[in-house]
Amino acid sequence: MSSATGTSRFTTGAGKPINKHIPPYDFKARYNDLLEKHKILKEKYEQKCEQMGNLENLPEQLEETQSHLVSTTEELKNTKIDKKCLQRQINSQQQKIESLADSLTKTTEELQKLKQTYNKLKQEHGELSVELLELSDSSADLDDKNFKLMEDITAYKEQLFRSDVERKELHNSVMDLRGNIRVFCRVRPALDVEQDKSLCGWNYVDENTVEIINNDPLVKAKNNGHIFSFYQVFHPCSKHEDIFELASPLIQSALDGYNVCIFAYGQTGSGKTFTMDGTTRNLGVIARTVDLLFDSTKAYRNLGWQYEIKVQFLEIYNELLYDLLDNEPKEMEIRMTTNNKNDIYVSNITQETVDNADRLRQLMKVARMNRATAATVGNEPGSRSPKTSVRMNETKNINRSLSELTNVILALLQKQDHIPYRNSKLTHLLMPSLGGNSKTLMFINVAPFQDCFNESVGN
Repeated sequence: MSSATGTSRFTTGAGKPINKHIPPYDFKARYNDLLEKHKILKEKYEQKCEQMGNLENLPEQLEETQSHLVSTTEELKNTKIDKKCLQRQINSQQQKIESLADSLTKTTEELQKLKQTYNKLKQEHGELSVELLELSDSSADLDDKNFKLMEDITAYKEQLFRSDVERKELHNSVMDLRGNIRVFCRVRPALDVEQDKSLCGWNYVDENTVEIINNDPLVKAKNNGHIFSFYQVFHPCSKHEDIFELASPLIQSALDGYNVCIFAYGQTGSGKTFTMDGTTRNLGVIARTVDLLFDSTKAYRNLGWQYEIKVQFLEIYNELLYDLLDNEPKEMEIRMTTNNKNDIYVSNITQETVDNADRLRQLMKVARMNRATAATVGNEPGSRSPKTSVRMNETKNINRSLSELTNVILALLQKQDHIPYRNSKLTHLLMPSLGGNSKTLMFINVAPFQDCFNESVGN
């Protein structure tokens, strides 16, 4: 130990050296100074040792740091990719936001318009509600009026129905006063191909009387004029419209429930078919009757009447009955009904219910075709003698039927007690439509020619 005076120097914890002057004799102070220096040096040693220890772990830390750097780099790469994706999503969402913003703007404008419309409708609704209340009150009044009107309509319908019944009775009375059997005479005109034929003399005295004059030179010196009276006389220029106007009251009687018979009578070529059937452009009595029937029934249904139209078509040929709606051979007879001795029916005949005029015309066409077929019965090829015999028998039966028809009509006009209906199939079949309260209209058709004079007078 040196006894010389010494100077102590040490570093503080802040690293700054502090110089302390210790007297040489102050061993204690010098000892304490050494202890303090030892403590400081020991602390430095421990720090150095700790640093050395830390330096030994640096390779591992470096390796971990490098690994962490690689991982962080990868994460950074993925993060950048995610960032790009997110950026694209952000851009897309931004576009959607912009689109939604535009839509929101438009929707807002539409909402404003709808609000305006709503307010307008609300106002109209209020006005309509007020109007509805007024209409409800008015409707109640109208219901009361309607109920009263329905009662009046019901009463009027009953009155109208009774009036129609009374009309039927009055119409029938008028028909009875005018005669239940009426005879019209129609003189047909000469056709273009008949202009060279000699004509009888015709003097139409009035609408009910006609005089036919024989223009044969051999009989001119004699009384050659014949006057006939009919219910109505139709000259060659008469139109179907005028004829049907006078015939239609009988159709009305049929609608009123009475039996009606309308037929044409006359020699071959006198205009019977033209009068009854007419042509496509100039309808005859039958075709006009079909239209009138269905037009009238349609109107009468509104008055409460119910109608059902059933039709049958038959032909009498050589005193045999033929069903014109069925070509199959079968036996047909005229029989009396059990509930009415004056009513008859034909057994095994085809009957069809029709509800419109077109269907009835179809059946009429079928009947005409079948009639043409039936007319060939007995006319099959053979010798001339059998044909002549058939023709003679046909003519005989036709003349007999017409003769018996004349007898029946004369008996009815003379109001005889016994009417010979059963003397022929024709009169037997027409019995319900000729007698009783039935109405009959007969057309006497005559040809205007001189060579038909005898037939015309004989009719």
